[in-house]
Amino acid sequence: MREPGGTGDPAYLDNERRALEHLERAGVALAPLILTSDVGVVLMTDMGTGPSVQDLLIADASTPAERGLVALASAASRVHAARGSERFRAARRVPFLDDPLGSWSDLCAAADDLGFPSPAHACADAEALAGALADERFRGFTHGDLTPSNAVVIDGEARIFDFEGAGVRHLGIDAGCLRLSFPQYGRWAVLPGPVLARMDRAYRAELVEGRPAVADDAVYERLMAEGCLAWAVVRASRLRLIASADQASDGAPRSCTRSPPRPIPPGPLGSIPR
Repeated sequence: MREPGGTGDPAYLDNERRALEHLERAGVALAPLILTSDVGVVLMTDMGTGPSVQDLLIADASTPAERGLVALASAASRVHAARGSERFRAARRVPFLDDPLGSWSDLCAAADDLGFPSPAHACADAEALAGALADERFRGFTHGDLTPSNAVVIDGEARIFDFEGAGVRHLGIDAGCLRLSFPQYGRWAVLPGPVLARMDRAYRAELVEGRPAVADDAVYERLMAEGCLAWAVVRASRLRLIASADQASDGAPRSCTRSPPRPIPPGPLGSIPR
C-alpha cells in the first residue's frame, strides 16, 4: 500500500493493478500477483528475498552483476512478447513515455535561447520518428521504468515490479534502456560493451518468440534505434536544467542528468557511481 499523493495517487496504483492483471492473464509469471485491491490500495504477493539487480551492481563481484543484467533483459523481453497487450488500457498517461516527441518544440526553443546549434534542421527527422513510434509492428505492453532497482533475482531469474508507468507503447521505450545503460536511472553509468551485447542477445532471443519479425537483423535494429532516438529526445529536452548554473553538484541523486557519464572502470561491474 502507498500513501496518497505522488506515486501513491490512486491512478498510479490502478495502473499497476491493471498491469499485473494483464501479465497474469498472459501467463507471464515474472511479477507480483494481486491478492486484493481497493481505491488507493493494492495488496500483492511478496517478490521474495532475492537481491535486486541494483544490489548486484553495487556489490564487489562482476559475474553475479552481469548475470543479473542479462536476466533483467530476458525478463523484459518475455513481458514484451506476451500476447494480449492490445487489450491493456492504462489508467494514466505518462507524457514523456507515451509521446516522447511532445517535447521537441521545447527542445528547439531551449537550444535557441541558450545559444546551442538549432535542431530545427532535424524537424523532418523528428516527425518521421514520431510516426515510427506509432508503428503497430513494434507496439506492445511496456514497463515504463525498466531499471536495475525495479527487478529482483530469484533462482537465476529476474522478477520485475513497479508497473505504475506501464502502458502500450513502442517496445523500444523499454528496450532502448537496455542498450543505453538505463538513461532514466538515478545511478547512471556506462556498462561494458560485452555486457551490453549479452543483454542484447538475451532480450532478442526471448522477444522473437512473440515477435518473429525481429529475427530479421534490419527489423530488430530499427526497433532498437527508434527506442534509443526517443530517449535521446527525452533526455535532451532537459537542456535548460542541464545548462542551469543553479543545479546541484555530482552528489545530487540524479547527477546523471547534470554531468557526463562516468564509465565503469575495469574490474567488477559494481563500480557504478553511488
